[in-house]
Formats: sequence, C-alpha cells, structure tokens
Amino acid sequence: MMNILGGVPPRNQIEKLSHYLTQGTDLKTTESKAKDTPSSVVTLSDKALKASASGASAKDIRIPDGFGSTSHRIPPQPSSALEEMVYGRGGQTIDFTTLPPRWPADNKVLDYQTWLSYEKEIDKQTNDRIEIYERAIEAGLSKEEIIEQIKSYNNKLHPRYFHNSSVAERPGDIERELYKTPPKGSFTPDIMVQRQADYETMVYSMTSLVKEMEN
Repeated sequence: MMNILGGVPPRNQIEKLSHYLTQGTDLKTTESKAKDTPSSVVTLSDKALKASASGASAKDIRIPDGFGSTSHRIPPQPSSALEEMVYGRGGQTIDFTTLPPRWPADNKVLDYQTWLSYEKEIDKQTNDRIEIYERAIEAGLSKEEIIEQIKSYNNKLHPRYFHNSSVAERPGDIERELYKTPPKGSFTPDIMVQRQADYETMVYSMTSLVKEMEN
C-alpha cells in the first residue's frame, strides 16, 4: 500500500518538490506542505518506505511513484473532511527511474495521450465516488459505512490508479443531514489546459530530479 507524502506542485514550485523529496523531510512536515498543493499527490513505494525504516539515505529513496493532476471537481464550500476525501482526486502510478518512464502495472512507456486517457478515467472515478457518497447520505448511511463503500470501490480499480480514502479527524466537523442530497461542489474551469500543464510539470520535475540523484 502506498503512503501519501505530498503534492506535485505547479511549475514555479518545482525546486520545492526536488528539495523535500531529496532531503530527509519529516513525514508530518511533508504532509503539512501537501495541504498547500491539494490538487495533486505523490507517493512513495513500499520499497522506498522499507528503505526509510532501515535508515537508508533519503537521497536514495525519495523518488515518488504516484502522481495526480488537478482535480476537475471541487467539494462544496465549506466542506467536511469526508467530502474532501470523496472529492479528492486519485492518481496514476508511474516509474520515473526507468528510461523511458513507464507505468509499472503494464510496463507501457509513458506518453501524453495515454496518460491523458487515464486522467479522464480518473475523472470518471471521482464522479463515481461522489455519486456513491450522495446516494449513501440519501440512504442514511453513517460516515464509517460511506468510507467502507469508497474503499470497496477503490479496491476494484486497475493497479495503475490510487486514491487516498483516509479521512481526517476534525473536532466539530460538518455533518450533512441524512436522507437528503448533500450540497454539490463545483467544477474546475479550463481543466484540459491545466492537464497539459500538469503533465509537463510532472515530466520536467521528475526527469530533473532523477538526473540530479544519479549524479
């Protein structure tokens, strides 16, 4: 299972990405930074986590293998922690340590058009999770039952996809009225333009980082 560590930042934050992936950043600190870039996520592989636990050099292990781009759905404002999880965008697992980069699930070489088709599938997955959430509220299900339904849905996805189904604990969090459709979120404008920028940022930042760590 992958652990979420932080966000793939916009182009003007590439240096920050390189810094906290190549330095021995504390997990809580990295998670805090992730809140500044909620549109996308990176993860560390099991191999990297085991290396970290054994005391291996951070420079050797902090290569992310999971990437997500800007979400096309924005949760209602204000939103509950549960809604932020449901609306939260998943991502793709990509191996940038190979030349050329590949999707490890099927060993296909990374290319923009295929990546984009997978991103559109992630959009559909987000829509599905929102629909699961809305139907569950209408049916009067508890927060715990909704989380289990989301996890069950995620478990059926292709291995190239991931989604973080954990929900933050917030004292006095929003509780939506049961048996009633919860408020709708909104859509991100110009999402396809942003997709192109997300891809270019991911490839540029990761290619630069891998080259730097190989030297």
